[in-house]
Amino acid sequence: TTLYLMRHGFVDNPNNLFYGREFSLSERGKEQIRLLAQDMAQAGVKPQCMFASPFLRTRQTADIAAKILGVSCIEMDERLREWDVGSWFNRPIAEFYEATDIELIRHRMWYDGHFSNHLLQRFAYLSLIHISEPTRLRRIS
Repeated sequence: TTLYLMRHGFVDNPNNLFYGREFSLSERGKEQIRLLAQDMAQAGVKPQCMFASPFLRTRQTADIAAKILGVSCIEMDERLREWDVGSWFNRPIAEFYEATDIELIRHRMWYDGHFSNHLLQRFAYLSLIHISEPTRLRRIS
């Protein structure tokens, strides 16, 4: 079995907010996913199923890629969301840091305005654990 991991496309966030559930892909983000899915299709990648968190940007990413790759199985799974910051969704990230004094670990989360490699690796690891549960594998076999 081969597993491909795809992060959602670019989201405009000029106010530097914690992305809420309904942050949409920008046109740039949609084009990024189209190009990536086209490259995958040209390389002969044919997924059996796609998994995404229920966030709008990940649903849009899965929908765009699935159409290009000819995938009919898309499953939304709450466990694949990056994190749940509760009432901090759609609020300025700077306020979160001020209120929580989390600056000490900030370097492990962000690099140049983007998620750090450490955090992306953590997301990938947790996603693999959730998707590879025996009950999940029986459902898609």
